[in-house]
Amino acid sequence: MLVEGIAEALLLPVLAQKLVLAGDADGLLRFKGTVIVPIEGVDFRPYVEVLLRPHGDARIADRLIVITDADPTVLGNRKVDLENLAATHGAPQALTVLTNQHTLEHEIFGAGNEAFLKSVFLRLHRNSRRDWTDRIEGVPLQDRPDAFLKLIEAKKTRKGDLAQAIASRIVAGDPFVVPLYLADAIRGAAQA
Repeated sequence: MLVEGIAEALLLPVLAQKLVLAGDADGLLRFKGTVIVPIEGVDFRPYVEVLLRPHGDARIADRLIVITDADPTVLGNRKVDLENLAATHGAPQALTVLTNQHTLEHEIFGAGNEAFLKSVFLRLHRNSRRDWTDRIEGVPLQDRPDAFLKLIEAKKTRKGDLAQAIASRIVAGDPFVVPLYLADAIRGAAQA
């Protein structure tokens, strides 16, 4: 499984164990056998090339899942480009590309986790309650995921720190809604 960065790599195992595959021991065991590689960027092409290029009648990866942002403001379509590359190597069935609409943090917020993220944010930035009230609660609901991205950027919140704080609250049992594309990736990796 290829992911953009450390945030996804930190969150996926916790989401699998505590939420998505809770009660599915066999699926969880298969998921735990998944190698999660944060590439620290969005240039998945060389990885897909190496993992899916045929070598005789074999390839390095029988199945490959890529989790990335759709990046609608960026020219091109990363998902389609990667799927075309897999098809070029005769392996379209081996690749699954799952995308969100913006960024991981935006999707987590938009999935219905505002109260959860408020708690996490205030644990990371203890003196920022007023910032949250003004910059998040003070804007229309549909604008809050974007406002959240601006706030964590303004506060210089590192993605890894935020992901680690989110993971610790999930482990503690705080209610959390898993964005669909992440749940699909986890279930895909857990398939027999």
